[in-house]
Amino acid sequence: MRFSFWWILGLVGAIAALHFWGIHSGVYERQLENGFVWFDNALHILVGIVFGLTWVWFTGDARQFSIFTFVFAAALLWEIAESALLFFVPDLAHNFKLYSTSLGEASLDILSDLAGAALLLSVVFREFRNRMA
Repeated sequence: MRFSFWWILGLVGAIAALHFWGIHSGVYERQLENGFVWFDNALHILVGIVFGLTWVWFTGDARQFSIFTFVFAAALLWEIAESALLFFVPDLAHNFKLYSTSLGEASLDILSDLAGAALLLSVVFREFRNRMA
């Protein structure tokens, strides 16, 4: 699977733009009031794809286990960083909605990242099968 690093940067830009749109449009607030922030999970799926693409781009390793391991580790570190940000700089975390409301929500974020990795792997394996045919 060949792709340019610009694809990764473009996806990161799109995720950031959608995140800030979610903040300024009130999407996050409305969803927090309803008890489930599906928009955040959709962004985490995209983040899982970005983490996986970044791993493959830097290492050239497109094995299932290595991608899932990297995405899981990156997602876990992201959630820990969000918790630290909320603890040490709560105003910043609240202003930019960079925090998980609970351990369950953080776990769902990580699962969403892994769903993104699974989606990426389905594309990688489909392309691999098409090249072999």
